[in-house]
This record gives sequence, structure tokens and C-alpha cells, in this order.
Amino acid sequence: MTVNREEEFHDSGSGRSGGQEGIEFDIGAHRRPGGSTIIGGRHISEYAPNYSFTIDGVDCKVTEACGAYLALLERMVAQFQADLP
Repeated sequence: MTVNREEEFHDSGSGRSGGQEGIEFDIGAHRRPGGSTIIGGRHISEYAPNYSFTIDGVDCKVTEACGAYLALLERMVAQFQADLP
């Protein structure tokens, strides 16, 4: 994560790849960032960007990699606090 952050902010960009992910909506009202949508008659698909890192040769969604990294940091902080006298 540190290397990717440094590449993103200080060099030519991180090692993430981009793509699109289809999100299907059924009939009904749906809230999305920037407003809401009401769908009647049939379901529709919307496409949103998604990004992934290649970690040890395996593609991993950026959101999942960041979630795992955050969980690790939280465990490290909790351990540090537990070790304080």
C-alpha cells in the first residue's frame, strides 16, 4: 500500500488497473450518489468504474485491498494500545 501510495502521488500513478462493473437494478426506487432513480417495467444496468491492484499475481478490488489494509492498521493500533502500561 505504501509503494502504491507513493507511486500515485509522487510518480506516474499507482499500479492499479481500471475497468467497468455492471450494476443491475430491479423495478423500484433506488438511491445513488447524485440523486435517485425510479425504474418501472423492467430492470436496467448501470456501469460504474472499478479499479483493482495486482497483489502477488492476483487481481484484487482496490476497495477490498484498502479494507484489508485498514483492518490491519486497526489491529496494530489496538495491539499498541493494549501493550501500553
